[in-house]
Amino acid sequence: MSIQKRRWGANSKPRYVARVRVGGSQRSKSFGTLREAQDWERSQYGRKPSGRRTDNKLMSNAVKSWQEQATGSTGASRKHLVENLGDLSDMKVGDVTTDDVRAWRKVLGEGRPWAEGKAFKPSTISTVVTPVCRTSVKRLR
Repeated sequence: MSIQKRRWGANSKPRYVARVRVGGSQRSKSFGTLREAQDWERSQYGRKPSGRRTDNKLMSNAVKSWQEQATGSTGASRKHLVENLGDLSDMKVGDVTTDDVRAWRKVLGEGRPWAEGKAFKPSTISTVVTPVCRTSVKRLR
């Protein structure tokens, strides 16, 4: 978000205060060098309010954690998603690209090798693919 150079005394060395907004709250930290402040600022982007990075998780692990948090029909649809991730299951969330999702959609529509070649109907494909697209909105649009 921003890095500001500050001095707290007439003869003191400058300090660099880095500020970022994560999940609606602002975080800041003070550093002795500009480079340290820039590195910290870069490391904060992509974090959730809990402080854990999600883009380094495998897609299968991320979807399983969503499934555990859900109840009822939402949990059932997320379980369905976990079972049908195909090649995406071994990719990191941050590495999934538009082309990967398009290829996955194509496999779902033409026949899933992990489900004896059975294909999904277009409405089912849309239901399964939507949560994956939402995880990487910036990356996929």
